[in-house]
Amino acid sequence: MVEKIGAEIAAVSGPRERALTALEVYLEGCLQPSYRVNMLQEAPVILGWKSWREKEKHSVMGLVTTLLNELMETGLIRKQPVHMPANILFGAITEAAIGIAEAWGSGSCAQAGDTDFGATA
Repeated sequence: MVEKIGAEIAAVSGPRERALTALEVYLEGCLQPSYRVNMLQEAPVILGWKSWREKEKHSVMGLVTTLLNELMETGLIRKQPVHMPANILFGAITEAAIGIAEAWGSGSCAQAGDTDFGATA
């Protein structure tokens, strides 16, 4: 997923647009059955919650940190040590992904047609 996000944001200019594109690509990816089932539903059970979270965090923190640094460098968010906002953002995005997986299973997400995560300016 990180590779796909990286490829998508490479074609986008501007830190705000890159961050929004990254978020959109990730959340849309969470709707894909293979990712949703394998990575968001089965992996935490197989690996254990703590191990799964650490693997997820390890795989995405570089991208999250890069995007946050770009936002800080252009003044879109206040300059600060990146560790805490990166962890907060990781937690929020992970919870959104888990929410998507759970909602899909209950029939209240994409089956109802609510799949547009596109951001507007």
